[in-house]
Amino acid sequence: MNSIKINFFNKATLQKKLLYIYLFTVIISPVIFFVYYNFGMVCKPRAYIFEIITGLVSLGIYFLAYKTEKIFVFFIAALVPVYIIVIAPITMATKLGINKWLNQRLTAFLTFEAVAIIQVIIISVAAGCLIKPKKPVLN
Repeated sequence: MNSIKINFFNKATLQKKLLYIYLFTVIISPVIFFVYYNFGMVCKPRAYIFEIITGLVSLGIYFLAYKTEKIFVFFIAALVPVYIIVIAPITMATKLGINKWLNQRLTAFLTFEAVAIIQVIIISVAAGCLIKPKKPVLN
């Protein structure tokens, strides 16, 4: 009996799709930040510039990881969004005060935390595409 194997998840096309999704998140994040800044939900223009810089740095490292196909470079690419996840609440709470941060800026904070978490998930899945499964040992 012949069995037909259908490969639904071609690793090369999956990585390419993940690259486009990651590119979309890096582009959309400063756009959303700019809208929040115009509506007064984000207080400093320096934060907008910081968001653009971290987006470009993370995109550059992800591009490098995509081209070299080294898991270590994907790990480094994941550190940039993790940095945003860890540093953003500390910075916002200390600069704004906990009450103003929770009452007025929570929507902006949760949006950017969600984008950073999505970026970490994309990088993790893309790095998982590089892992070659071991052949099963038959006894």
